[in-house]
Amino acid sequence: MVKKAGMIEIPKALFEDEEVSTNRGEYIIRYMIDDGKEVPRRLVHQYGYFVIPQSIMVEAKKGTMPLVDLTFLFACYYVASTNKNKSIQMDKVFECITRNWDEFRTRNTALRFNFTLSNMDRYKRWIKQHEHNSKYSVKY
Repeated sequence: MVKKAGMIEIPKALFEDEEVSTNRGEYIIRYMIDDGKEVPRRLVHQYGYFVIPQSIMVEAKKGTMPLVDLTFLFACYYVASTNKNKSIQMDKVFECITRNWDEFRTRNTALRFNFTLSNMDRYKRWIKQHEHNSKYSVKY
């Protein structure tokens, strides 16, 4: 994961590669504790990067952001990057998170995802909810 002026590049393989996506949490945790287990270089070259604000990682490293919230924000920025703009649809975010998961894991995530959507105020620093049409966009 590469850092750039206020932004951090995150490998798209976290969501695009089946093996990495299935074990996404492990890759994120390993990056957080800096023990060197990163997404393989060949997958980074194959899929590329998307960017997130560095403030997300600052909160995560402070220990104030659980892994599930970090994964949600990564998915939001990933979906925005695939749209080539800032707008996101939450059904696409959910699909992105659970794409390579089994039914049990997806069902548990659906429950947590509903809770996340009902508490969007905690993400207002990074995600803007448009009141007039219930759409969302990410902030850079």
